[in-house]
Amino acid sequence: MDKFDFGGISIPIENNYQDIRKAREFSPERSPREITKDLIGHLSSFYKESKILSPEKRGQLNKILIGLALTLLSSDIDSHAPEKEINTKTLPDSSHSFKLEEVPAQSIQETKFAPSPIEIKNEPPSKIENPSISLKSPDKIVTDASMERVINIVEGVLSNAEKLSQDRKRFPQKLFSKKFLTALKIQESAFEIDAESGKGAVGLMQVMPRAILEVIRYLNKLERLGVVNSNLPSEDQITEKDIEKISNLIKTNGAYGEAFGKIYLMDLFYNFDIGKAEYTSDKITEAQKKILATYNWSPDDFKKYEDNEKMWPTQSTEYYQKIFRYMDTIDKIQAQMKQMKILTDVFDLSPFLALEIKKYERELGEKSPDFEERIKGVMMDYLITIKEMEEIREEPLTPEEIKKIIKNFNSEAYRNYLAKK
Repeated sequence: MDKFDFGGISIPIENNYQDIRKAREFSPERSPREITKDLIGHLSSFYKESKILSPEKRGQLNKILIGLALTLLSSDIDSHAPEKEINTKTLPDSSHSFKLEEVPAQSIQETKFAPSPIEIKNEPPSKIENPSISLKSPDKIVTDASMERVINIVEGVLSNAEKLSQDRKRFPQKLFSKKFLTALKIQESAFEIDAESGKGAVGLMQVMPRAILEVIRYLNKLERLGVVNSNLPSEDQITEKDIEKISNLIKTNGAYGEAFGKIYLMDLFYNFDIGKAEYTSDKITEAQKKILATYNWSPDDFKKYEDNEKMWPTQSTEYYQKIFRYMDTIDKIQAQMKQMKILTDVFDLSPFLALEIKKYERELGEKSPDFEERIKGVMMDYLITIKEMEEIREEPLTPEEIKKIIKNFNSEAYRNYLAKK
């Protein structure tokens, strides 16, 4: 059986496939894009089962997978491009080098995996997610030099976001609580990492092109102040093409979208002073309201009418109100879970329940006289099911298990809901 070496571990490859160059010889009609997708499918299948690897090596394998996926997104991969040998020297430590001996090309099957960090479908990949893994360097497997530059920028934002998120002065947890960020992501993207609006907002937290540029500008300012070491190009060196590529990259990884969103929130609060006076006076809700309205609008426009809410756009007012309702929903879910002694983390559970409630809101309408009672009934149906599964498992459920339960339960719950309408 063929194999490749990873970190000194021989990993078997099933079905005796040819390597990627031989695949081109035997199947000239198959483009490099198709072959690369097949390679991703095979390696990701192994990733899902790779419990024998240390966390470090799993992270390195994840880097290779993301590098391959980004290669699919780059413009130089097409069926007419000359053959290029994939550069697999991606790891800093030679003892963990990746050696490919025999790579399959014939009956490789696309692998759709959950709960793995990457999902590749038949179209070019748009969902490549593992927010829990921080990638510290770009993959050299991407041959486009401008793409490597963009990866360096995005990685720089990610690493600085991880550091600055711990800065209680610039990113106070009381203001930017987990509940606040969860509600924001529910409203912005419904937790779809590749979400994109008609106006160009992208990712988990729907950052606009102007916000991407503002994040880079703010990090460069912090570097001049000696707060961070951003190693980013100055904002006047960022082109529209760079912004477009950064936007595309944000849509491939939830961590990237969250990093840009968090730093932009930090910029609004600590750099533009939006909500800072209210926060200092312990008026947290008022501070959050102003920050959310600005996040939806723009800091320059907001500053003109900061103290005159009647002049705020209706869209921005409705935006912060919706997020406050999701925060209230999370509180209610948490209180009910505590009463029912449900062990699962409320923040593993609440996004799924909040999204379900959002669906019922659209159907029923918030102005319905029995809206609150109906929503409470829907929430209780789900929580009872979660509790029953916990009692069987005798331990908290994982997000993936919750997702499956809600998906399986969904059709029955929805039919019952419609029957009561």
